Amino acid sequence: MVLSGQPVASFYPQHSAFKFDEFVKFVDLERNGSRWSEKPFAKDPDDWLAKLKGQRCSGLRVERVSTDKKDLSDRMSVAFIGGGGRWLIEAVCPRGSEYWEPKWEIGDRNRPDQRIWRVTYGRIAQNQKASTTNFPSIEGLSSEMSSTLQDAISFSKKHKLDGFGKAFQSGYSALKADSEPELNGIAPRGQLPLPASRLLAASQAAWVFGGMGSWNDLGFEGDDQKQYEAISDRLFRLINSSLVATVNLSYKRAEKSWWKFWQ
Repeated sequence: MVLSGQPVASFYPQHSAFKFDEFVKFVDLERNGSRWSEKPFAKDPDDWLAKLKGQRCSGLRVERVSTDKKDLSDRMSVAFIGGGGRWLIEAVCPRGSEYWEPKWEIGDRNRPDQRIWRVTYGRIAQNQKASTTNFPSIEGLSSEMSSTLQDAISFSKKHKLDGFGKAFQSGYSALKADSEPELNGIAPRGQLPLPASRLLAASQAAWVFGGMGSWNDLGFEGDDQKQYEAISDRLFRLINSSLVATVNLSYKRAEKSWWKFWQ
């Protein structure tokens, strides 16, 4: 929105995405032999967006890169700092795309305001050919999400997992909503088509993965374990794919207004 010339009020640090962050900064990464050095680029997200706008970048897209290993899947590694796969931000600029990757570190765990995370986005590549990835359709993802959530609801009922069942039911209800569901600040209202908003809300509600006490922490026997693994892997893949597909729709919408803005 900012890059297309639309004002966005109260973004950093007021937005809920930064609730637990001590800082979010942006640096250029420069290789020196086998080591990387950091060169300051922007002090915070507002400063970063302003600099990208100054470079006449047209918009942002998100990309997820799987880091699945034989002995540790992304679904299980999501419990650890830096786990769950790599998430990149692509800034589409006139000279080519830039790619930014975050590094998360824990600062003072005892801060009264709970702002313990120190987040540094590094520019790992620039002047690259813009991504041409074809993402799954919102309709196809929604259909598969509906089926998977119904399986997860049934499994939760069978094993009396009421808390998780409630999360899956909330996701299913969001997917079937007649009007735009609450997106908890992840996207401004009215910025996405209704099917995409519903899929995004369902993905938020049904996210149950993490460490101790999460859905990942469960275990069963025999066929129940096989069913649990199948549902879990499907849901994890679907949520991540849905986040990428829905968020990147906003780039297509912003791209049109960007050309009008710069003409």
